[in-house]
Amino acid sequence: MVNFTILAGGYSTFIATYLFNSDANTLSLLGQFPTGQNPSWIDLHPTNKSILYATNENSDGALQSFFFKQDGSLTAAIGQTSSGGNGPAFAVPLSTGEVAVMNFGSGNGLVVPTQEDPLEFTEGAPLISFPAAVSHPHMALEVGQEVFVPDLIRGMELSGGSENEFLVAAGVAGEAGVVVLRRTQGGADLEIVATNKDVPTRSSFVWLDSD
Repeated sequence: MVNFTILAGGYSTFIATYLFNSDANTLSLLGQFPTGQNPSWIDLHPTNKSILYATNENSDGALQSFFFKQDGSLTAAIGQTSSGGNGPAFAVPLSTGEVAVMNFGSGNGLVVPTQEDPLEFTEGAPLISFPAAVSHPHMALEVGQEVFVPDLIRGMELSGGSENEFLVAAGVAGEAGVVVLRRTQGGADLEIVATNKDVPTRSSFVWLDSD
């Protein structure tokens, strides 16, 4: 039996946790843990997989940090800072110890330093502004010493399992919930193997280590 824990953000006031059993092809809701409003994008710290970052995709946007405990629960927000704009739709921790957060609505973003404890943010990062009439920054990609910020694109599925066998994704729309898919035909196709509709459609996902 192989179990995967999946964390899922969404347009709500909580982060959900699921358990996917790859032998039985079942997806079960484990818990709902309170956050700020609309934790639409979540991502793990690159070296400490117990640390989770989440955006609050609101007009007064924010970035939060959480600690994922061994019992499968998530702490209340430990660190919180403004995203510097409207609608932060993406955040990613960088190798420098900073967290890049991009504001889709206001066309700007921040690269937020963290303290010695990466759960705590340092205030005062300069706001990065993009062309207001055309820019909707939707991602930040670190390549070497550079960070690229594309418009209107982001990945919303993360793979897990041996050789990236499985994918987790939001359902098609509305109340479609969460689905886990298996790659078939050498990755050329996908089949749905498990679905859970206990809470409305999620918008971003993190796979944790299997057991």
